[in-house]
Amino acid sequence: MHKLFQLTVELQKVFTDNDQESWFSVTLLLNDAGKFNVHFDYTNWHESEFGPAARIKYFEYKYINQNNETLDLDLIEKMKEFEEK
Repeated sequence: MHKLFQLTVELQKVFTDNDQESWFSVTLLLNDAGKFNVHFDYTNWHESEFGPAARIKYFEYKYINQNNETLDLDLIEKMKEFEEK
């Protein structure tokens, strides 16, 4: 896991060294069919009211498709609005 973190730091440096906008986080997704997808998130969540626990719930909502009945839909909507700013 530490090596993967180091690689993301190096990747972000490549972006900034080439005058690209710095991203907040990167998500690597591999589905059961073997399709690989990379998503760069430019939303600065540190400037929001949402802490790590809320961001984990939002990640699960977006990428894991958890049972929607257990979600705090008010929280999810607020986070969607912040992300779309």
